[in-house]
Amino acid sequence: MIDIKEKYKCSGCGACFAVCPVTAIEMKFDREGFKYPIVDSDKCIGCNLCSKTCPIENFDFKHKDVSSQISTHAFKSFSDKRLDSSSGGVFYELSNEFLDSGGLVVGAAFDQNFNLCHRIIDNIDDIKPLMGSKYVQSDTYEVFKEIKEVITAGKKVLYFGLTCQIEGLIKYIGNDSNLFTIDLICMGVPSPKIWTLYLDTFFERSNIEYVNYKDKRLGWHKFSFVLKEKNKTEFFQEGFDNYYMECMFKGYTLRPSCYKCVFKCENKKSDLTIADCWGCEDYLPEIDDNKGISMIISHSEKGENLLSFLKNKGEIIAFDYSNVLKYNSHYNNCAEIKGNRTLFFAFVSKYPRVTFSLLGKNPNKSLVGKMFRKFKI
Repeated sequence: MIDIKEKYKCSGCGACFAVCPVTAIEMKFDREGFKYPIVDSDKCIGCNLCSKTCPIENFDFKHKDVSSQISTHAFKSFSDKRLDSSSGGVFYELSNEFLDSGGLVVGAAFDQNFNLCHRIIDNIDDIKPLMGSKYVQSDTYEVFKEIKEVITAGKKVLYFGLTCQIEGLIKYIGNDSNLFTIDLICMGVPSPKIWTLYLDTFFERSNIEYVNYKDKRLGWHKFSFVLKEKNKTEFFQEGFDNYYMECMFKGYTLRPSCYKCVFKCENKKSDLTIADCWGCEDYLPEIDDNKGISMIISHSEKGENLLSFLKNKGEIIAFDYSNVLKYNSHYNNCAEIKGNRTLFFAFVSKYPRVTFSLLGKNPNKSLVGKMFRKFKI
């Protein structure tokens, strides 16, 4: 029976929840707003499938040198969909081709209350909500079961998610030939509680039309945070000036497992890894037009097959793997906390406006603000 005593040992992937044959596990929020598995001992039959499926509990720490097996490419889509994408449009192009071939695509999208969860689509007309970066942890628990059902029925599935989610999905389903996985380079996942606190403090959540964490109107190199409410002008800030983004970049709001992520290694189980092609202006200056370039890292034969989908869909150029490690530090390095995370969570629920704004460019001058500065948060 799974029992999380040290929170950094649970990424919240939900594989244990999905595999339980008697639904004895419930994913429940803790006070920081992250979900953890809680076992109903009255329902539990002692099969231990939950522990056997946990990707962290069963992680092989004997890393192999797989750098010689990795291929790396920069990609820039020919489609104008690139401007709606966070980087070079690789998500859209791969999804479009996969759906055209009769497969299904799984990615993260907001629901009507701006809670993030993974969903399955079978039509390119439904791709828009899945596009773009979302900086909050997504629920994957129910979709794991749906994926297993459609794969068992013979359908091919292309799953986009974080490395920990893919590790959990593969532990749950197995490395099925019909399952194709693409992970994203991430610094860590912020708390859903902090996301909703931010929205409810500064906006009217029920009135929000859309959110874009990486708007490109100032260019790809200088991304912006944009939020639109009905009958109001857009709320627009450069990304590093936004309170919510500041909290994330300083490491306050991330899940405990992100600070000790065991999956920060090169021998990944995903078929491809995608990310922004940071640094390309130095090693591929001829393709950088400041509208977004994707980086693609292939880890498997299935990954190479997915790369073939991009033929004639955009400009794709191979580059040396060393540039991944040089310009994308979060590929194999964990997040760091740049301040007092404990005090941040102690204050944010009671004083959200002050807590958020204290990390902005113009700190609040209230008594609580002075307390935060005293503790050097």
